[in-house]
Amino acid sequence: MKATTLQKRIEKKLYTKQGKLAARFANLDNLLINGIWHGKTYSGRGRFTTLTNGDHLSMIEALRNLGIDFKVGNDAPRGGGIGDYVALTEKGKRQVKEYADIKRAERMAELAAEAAKREEERKAAAEREAQYQAECDATYNLCKERGVSIEWNDSKWYDKPFKSPNGAIYHGSITKKVYHELAATAGVKNNKGWRKYVDEYVMQNFELEFIERYYR
Repeated sequence: MKATTLQKRIEKKLYTKQGKLAARFANLDNLLINGIWHGKTYSGRGRFTTLTNGDHLSMIEALRNLGIDFKVGNDAPRGGGIGDYVALTEKGKRQVKEYADIKRAERMAELAAEAAKREEERKAAAEREAQYQAECDATYNLCKERGVSIEWNDSKWYDKPFKSPNGAIYHGSITKKVYHELAATAGVKNNKGWRKYVDEYVMQNFELEFIERYYR
């Protein structure tokens, strides 16, 4: 039948009073496009597991109301309940072909549009990251060239550095607030480049001295 004819039947037979497809028929297009639908599922666990009809019966109801030829069967290797299916016969496939082709094309177009959007978002994110990294590198290089000095006291440690019994050194850590305050004093942006510079500067100038004072 014509796609417009089937659409009108769907609207007349399966729509709610609010003008939308009834929720229990939500997978109708999947069935019409793919020609088959497994609508039964298991719920619960162990001895409390039950097989639910899901939308298996709803698909049967929909196809009957629309006058579309179908069959039911089971394709599970051992005949398990989730193998129960509703499928279009060859006649049924002919009945819905034009409608299914249109819906399939619409879905392909939607998927292509979503993929294109994700790619654009990925490119934009990569560009932003590259710009930020360039800014961080510029900050770091500027501080190295100027030899920016940092005033330090032990209160700036968040986790203080220490030397383990085997001689390994834990380099300690600094709070975000300290990075921010030091950046303001130096007149630079508090980005990854600045934090890298601070970490290196503190490690070279204060870390070992701190360890020697407290962990000899």
